[in-house]
Amino acid sequence: MKIKTKTSWLEYSKIILRKVSFSHELFKKEFTKSLDMLAENESRELRVWCLENFETQKNGTS
Repeated sequence: MKIKTKTSWLEYSKIILRKVSFSHELFKKEFTKSLDMLAENESRELRVWCLENFETQKNGTS
């Protein structure tokens, strides 16, 4: 028996952002949409998560 777990909007946003991280334009679009959808505290958490996970890509280093 497979148990389904409920995915929060925050976790869903992280999944989408990981998948579109290859494209700066797509990432920016999805990030903006996510911020509009999330509560203020979740938006802050997503910003921190993005900085921790994608800062090197933004700077062009690996």
